[in-house]
Amino acid sequence: MNKRASIKFFGDVYGTGYRFFIKQKAIELGLKGYCRLNAAEQIEVEVEGAEKALNEFLLFVQKGVVPKPIPTHFL
Repeated sequence: MNKRASIKFFGDVYGTGYRFFIKQKAIELGLKGYCRLNAAEQIEVEVEGAEKALNEFLLFVQKGVVPKPIPTHFL
């Protein structure tokens, strides 16, 4: 059975990579939907798919998306 979720991220969302990582995880899990920056400058996510995949996606989002830091200097 398919389920649907609606999620909004508040705060500093510019340059965080959230949309990229959320999209990649949704694709990996076979979920459908969208991820965009709305007029209130929040990341808005609508996602739909199999209940098991959706639950895994929600755990991923709750855990937090932490992009790997990019080194800014050479050794």
